[in-house]
Amino acid sequence: MSTGALIGPAGRGAEMLSEEEHMTLRICLQVMRTASRDVNGFLTMERRLLDLVVRMARQGDRLGQDRVAEEIASHLVQTDQADHVAGYIHDGSEVHAIESEGDVDAVVSFADALKKGGWLVKFLTSQCRGVKERKGYPTPLEVMQSLAGSMDQFQSEVEASRELVNRHPDLFDPAESTLIEVPDSPRESSRSAGR
Repeated sequence: MSTGALIGPAGRGAEMLSEEEHMTLRICLQVMRTASRDVNGFLTMERRLLDLVVRMARQGDRLGQDRVAEEIASHLVQTDQADHVAGYIHDGSEVHAIESEGDVDAVVSFADALKKGGWLVKFLTSQCRGVKERKGYPTPLEVMQSLAGSMDQFQSEVEASRELVNRHPDLFDPAESTLIEVPDSPRESSRSAGR
């Protein structure tokens, strides 16, 4: 059932509209008239996306996710200067602003470390998750206690490796492999360094 009409300039091209179409066009018109610019003078996200939809439709192109993502990224990059934002992270459900270049470098470095893996990444990840769960930072004593556990585990792995080499020296041919010399104990090394 029609509830309105879209009439072109000079009264030509009248087209009947449903209630839903009328409401959609009314919202688009409102964005065009009142929500075009933000407080810093940039086009609003709504206006940019509306312009993108119209531009793509006029060109006969399909509006894909990648094009929408490019437009959003372009908007964020352009408005960062006004918002004092250095970058963004999307965690799957929310976009988080990063306010300083130093923080961006730290996040990128941590992401690189995550890709490499290892005990340090596991330790840092557990500490970060702990901060989020507790809503606060661990005390220095809590950090040292967790490191002591990691040191004990490291020591037991070193001892197990030495025992394996001692029991089966034929498996480890020095000519074909490089053996890494490991100190007897991280605790003993740090104690002797302190003397």
